[in-house]
Amino acid sequence: MQGKKPAAAPKLFTMACVESLVPEDDYYRKLEKAVDFSFVGELARPYYAKRGRPSVDPVVLAKIMLIGYLEGISFERQLMRHIQVNLSFRRFIGYEIDEEIPDHSTLSKARDRFDLQFYDAVFSGIVRQCDEAALIGWREGAVDATLINANAAMDSLEQKHPSGSPQEYLRIALAGEPKPKASNKTHQSRTDKDAKIARRGKGKAFLAYLGHRIVDATKRVIVTVSTTTADISEGRELKGLLESCASLYGKLPDLIAADKRYGTGKNLRALAETGIEAHIPVQEHPNQKGLLGRENFEYQKEADCYVCPEGKVLRKIKSLKKERVSQYRAKAEDCRECPRRRECCSSENGRIVSRSMDEEYVLAARERAASPAGRKAARMRRSTVEWSFGEGKMYHNLRRAQWRGLRKVAIQNLLEATAQNVKRLVEAHDMRDKAAAAAAARQLLHTLEAANILYSRLMEGTWRLIDGFLPKRALPAHAMSFCDWK
Repeated sequence: MQGKKPAAAPKLFTMACVESLVPEDDYYRKLEKAVDFSFVGELARPYYAKRGRPSVDPVVLAKIMLIGYLEGISFERQLMRHIQVNLSFRRFIGYEIDEEIPDHSTLSKARDRFDLQFYDAVFSGIVRQCDEAALIGWREGAVDATLINANAAMDSLEQKHPSGSPQEYLRIALAGEPKPKASNKTHQSRTDKDAKIARRGKGKAFLAYLGHRIVDATKRVIVTVSTTTADISEGRELKGLLESCASLYGKLPDLIAADKRYGTGKNLRALAETGIEAHIPVQEHPNQKGLLGRENFEYQKEADCYVCPEGKVLRKIKSLKKERVSQYRAKAEDCRECPRRRECCSSENGRIVSRSMDEEYVLAARERAASPAGRKAARMRRSTVEWSFGEGKMYHNLRRAQWRGLRKVAIQNLLEATAQNVKRLVEAHDMRDKAAAAAAARQLLHTLEAANILYSRLMEGTWRLIDGFLPKRALPAHAMSFCDWK
């Protein structure tokens, strides 16, 4: 007979709890076993008064934020709606079915209450747990940066306050002169003043921030993170990332891989002096005028000079300490009389060749980049830090800023990186549980095999004993003995 479910009537009481309704293999049960969040309460203690109405537990707030990034939920109202109806989320934050969950505005207030150092400490606390779980090898690391789309449109750009008197500005406005092309020097967003104009390759310009990180190659754990405006050179952040890593954990990777944006002489020298093996392609600056390049000139270390293809000497004329470059110039009369002048020099004062003050480190980096180890490091970089950014943008809200302002985007970057590291901890804990279960199963199988062998030997001895006590004549000639029957 076909059945029909009657309409469910509201019950005044129910004999059920969240613990019994969530499956044993639920992801957030595994997360709870793999990660210890107790340190968050101690970190948050200085941000609360000693008296007054008790707040929502900071550990609960941290778990709620973590759910948002793990599940890729960008909006706080939507996040709290999911927590309200999802039993797994309720159990993870410690709320029963009949308990009222915190309001979405609690998250906004917490974001304003806690400063950037708090979120940085939460991130580094999870990294330490990864280190204790042997997920960080500190042998190979990769550094890179990615553009994070700002929560502001290009239409929000407006010209910065013009220089000059108000009368001059009024004259230009009334004359209808064309507006200058939008750039970070002349324009800023009226909705997010920290957002800067950026573009990917030759694509359209957009407002963005830069997220920087170092990723360990062992299990792709993010060991340090920073956030800057999009007009900052990526290579300038390398020193700060390494200093942060050393101060927080007292360790640095033995090898660093990065792309050519980090391949400056200053960075290569700093890494060599720190004892880190750098696998970074060198930034090349080809001659824009199509003239002979520096590689066509021979450097003589003893005399500290260059010799051109025609045998003329270029002497050092000055050193630019800020750019860390030395310049060498040939005599004007040598260049004027040279048969290759058109393909070498366009100046009346003689050809100039620049040399980095860190040239020895640059040459060593070029050799490493062309070696098999350099090619291996390049593959490692693509499979670690670039993979990490791809995962963050695809699943964990890294593609676009949720809020406005550098501080809030930095908080988002830290929380997203924390979520990725938590995933690595859960994966490692799950693999260890499976390995332990497999080892227990193998041990049980070995025990059963040993028991089976022991049982077989015991039964064989028993049948022989019985067969020995029976008189042989009592059996017909065609009958089997007990041992034969067995």
